[in-house]
Amino acid sequence: MIVKKQGKRVFQKVFKIAEMSKMTKEERELYHSDVKAKSDWNAGIRFAEKKAIEKGLERGRHEEAREIAIKLKAKGMSTDEIVEITGLSIEEIENLN
Repeated sequence: MIVKKQGKRVFQKVFKIAEMSKMTKEERELYHSDVKAKSDWNAGIRFAEKKAIEKGLERGRHEEAREIAIKLKAKGMSTDEIVEITGLSIEEIENLN
């Protein structure tokens, strides 16, 4: 199975080279420009996905810290101790229900 896939890739590459050899200089430049644009677009998508995941994780950590702070506050722990444990601001802790 692996040999078949590798063989297929080799033939696809050879075919692409043969097709490119028929191209004019302008067609090759356009082709390379299109390949670069696709690569740039894919890199942009990967970057955006990575940032979205990071932002989601950050929101999740913040929400978890808020939930912990609510529980600690309900147990009567001081605001200063809750700030130290959760990393939340004094104002945010004082505004928790």
